[in-house]
Amino acid sequence: MRTTVVVIGGGYAGLAMSRHLAVCGVGHVVLERGAVAQSWRSLAAAAHPRTG
Repeated sequence: MRTTVVVIGGGYAGLAMSRHLAVCGVGHVVLERGAVAQSWRSLAAAAHPRTG
């Protein structure tokens, strides 16, 4: 598959666009400075604190 699109950012919008491009058969790559979906992980950790 040839890469024709570069998605910058692996947050909510970047991953949604990546999914749409994949469904449409468009070759693409997602570039992310940190861990992909890091903002989701941070929100999940804050919403569900570990107790123990």
